[in-house]
Amino acid sequence: MTIPATRPSRPQTNPEALRRAAQFPALRAIFTRRSRRFALGAQLSGPLAYRSDADPVPLSDAEEAILVAAATGVTGVARDDWPFTDADGERTGAQQLASFTGRSYPSPLATHGTELFWTNDDGVFFLPQRDVAPTHYRQLTRQDQRHALYRRAVRLADERLDVPRRTPNLFGINHWIANAPGTTLFIPVSDVTRVEQANASQWNASLDIPWSEAHGLGDELEDAACEVFTWLLQQELVAHHVPSSWIPRINPAFLEVKLFLSGKVMDEARHAEVCVKRLWLNGHGPSRTGPASDSFLAPLTQLDDYEQASLLVDVLGEGQILDIFKIVYDLAPEEATRRIVLLSRRDEARHVSYGVARLRHRMETARDPEAVGRQVVEWIADRIAVSDEFFALPENVQAALGVLGREVGIDGRGRARDFPAEANRFRAGRLEAAGLPPGAQRQIHQLLKRA
Repeated sequence: MTIPATRPSRPQTNPEALRRAAQFPALRAIFTRRSRRFALGAQLSGPLAYRSDADPVPLSDAEEAILVAAATGVTGVARDDWPFTDADGERTGAQQLASFTGRSYPSPLATHGTELFWTNDDGVFFLPQRDVAPTHYRQLTRQDQRHALYRRAVRLADERLDVPRRTPNLFGINHWIANAPGTTLFIPVSDVTRVEQANASQWNASLDIPWSEAHGLGDELEDAACEVFTWLLQQELVAHHVPSSWIPRINPAFLEVKLFLSGKVMDEARHAEVCVKRLWLNGHGPSRTGPASDSFLAPLTQLDDYEQASLLVDVLGEGQILDIFKIVYDLAPEEATRRIVLLSRRDEARHVSYGVARLRHRMETARDPEAVGRQVVEWIADRIAVSDEFFALPENVQAALGVLGREVGIDGRGRARDFPAEANRFRAGRLEAAGLPPGAQRQIHQLLKRA
């Protein structure tokens, strides 16, 4: 909702005023900060009632540009004198820094999850800066740079935003001036949309699955379905364990990450729950499993580097499950199984998106992206060396998919045989989307091709 108003014209920029502002002492600004003026065109009621007879005078473009840059600007590269390890090789906590991007406003461990909106007589504006990386060692030191940043703002509306000037939106002392004609109202907003999206996507393993549709399935199909869900349960239990073990190890300053991972843990717990419910639905229960899958999965639960864990679990591991869910959906013998993998796949897509975005942010903010790329190649090579399931599905799962495929007229065995090549294409696409250097991408391609 917007409010119409006669728009006061902006004043011309006064170069001398800008010069004085740039030279104003910082300590004097901090220790003598007071509201010394009654705004032109403003009106105050109550015991101190007063009304200005002058017309409102908004900020000039240059003045507003300075305030916008001060509230949200990227100021360059932050070179902290903070080694990652001390003289004894112990971690100092520096590895928990979110980035080395310098900004004009403080944030714990450089998380900087706040975006700036503002409204004035010209409309409503937004300047997306959360994922912006520095392009120079020092930035925004000149007025022309600040003005260039200001001009990149996105206009969201052509009229002033109607923020009701009443309690509880505003304290009574601010009713007379906040968002009045001629003013600029700044609205910093902390971005928790990833968490909200995860919360909104929660579903119920008991109520949201049409369980009755899977009752009475024939023994051969039920055996095949349980082979698949037993294997999926193993994967989901690891996907649940890994983020849950990292949550208490992440600094509370990264609250959004902790909340997102908490939602991820809830997702994986629900996936494990729904697998168990499906396994026992017709009294069959889990199939017998050998030690191979456990030996392949166990190393993922013992990783000491979160970046490595996110790459192997979020990007590659859950990416693989995401792709397998598509096959199971196509071969599902009844609606309950289709619904299970459809809802679970939606969750896994969100997890994979998080992993890719996290790796992309790491590449964009790394001082040496090539070094990060080499580390990714090494981690993938190490994983390939210990896990046959990085490529081919276990034989019992392939056979089960063949049984399910015959029921619906699809070559399930063929889909299982084609899966490694298909999965490798998806892996390559996700790593490319994460901004992995071309050289690292070529090395990974060769690793996958040889394996």
